[in-house]
Amino acid sequence: MTGNHTIEITSSPSLRARLMQGAIGMLTNVGKIDRTNYQLHREKLERWSKYVPQLKDVSYHPEVLNGFTAEWMKPEKARQDRVLYYLHGGGFAICSVNTHRKLIASIARKTGVNAFAINYRLSPEHPFPAALEDAVKGYEYLLQKGFAPEKILIAGDSAGGGLAISTLLSLQKKNIPLPAAAVCIAPWTDLEGTGNSHTTNARTEKLLDLPTIKIWGEAYAGKVSLRHPFVSPIYADLSGLPPLYIQVSTTEMLLDDAVRLHERALSCGVNSTLEKWNGLIHVWQVHTFLPDARKAIGNIAEFANRHI
Repeated sequence: MTGNHTIEITSSPSLRARLMQGAIGMLTNVGKIDRTNYQLHREKLERWSKYVPQLKDVSYHPEVLNGFTAEWMKPEKARQDRVLYYLHGGGFAICSVNTHRKLIASIARKTGVNAFAINYRLSPEHPFPAALEDAVKGYEYLLQKGFAPEKILIAGDSAGGGLAISTLLSLQKKNIPLPAAAVCIAPWTDLEGTGNSHTTNARTEKLLDLPTIKIWGEAYAGKVSLRHPFVSPIYADLSGLPPLYIQVSTTEMLLDDAVRLHERALSCGVNSTLEKWNGLIHVWQVHTFLPDARKAIGNIAEFANRHI
């Protein structure tokens, strides 16, 4: 399960996953999305999130930090000295703890730890380095609360997955002790969109398209280069980072973002495991009713428990 290697999940997606992905493909015309109407997307996703049933054996506690809000998610049987620090995805432009609450709580419950997730500032209103500054502040808050670095797991999906790596790099630069390990779910690590899968998987991708990746990438990067190592961490020196665990689908556009992060990590001497799942939608783990999602979350929990 862990080590410097790639795991291929060659089984076909579940029937439920195939039906869901077909429905999303029919209902979502990615090519006609107004990519610059950020507020419309945010409001729509926040409305949808209200209809997602939450886990009854997890309690939820809002928190206000300096400049942004956050939330604790506490499973009934969680070990109190360990914490999952989660950074949600959404292209640095949309989504929130609300849209990802069930995924975060599901990982925390399966791992048997409390989770802490932040609503970092979003672009284009707050370009780089706003989200990164907030992510570092969130981690420092956990240290101030008394959590030992070796008992913290940092994780994120899509933009949040890339942000998790950038957070590690920023902490390292500041000489702040790093967490025990990191989990990256379909991480967005190349905001320039240069990976081959951005074009080869365009037909099988249900949620993203290359114009959106480029527009939102530029909106987040702001005045700095898209190849800034804290913006696109595939260009960073990853030496000294803790073990990485990466999950991605073979049919999504960000496949190469995950593969290149894994390869970069290995070349820098970092313990990294890449888990490639066959034919699933981008961040399928958020659809926790899918057997494919439950299995993936179980694998994340196994990795987490080996390291924290």
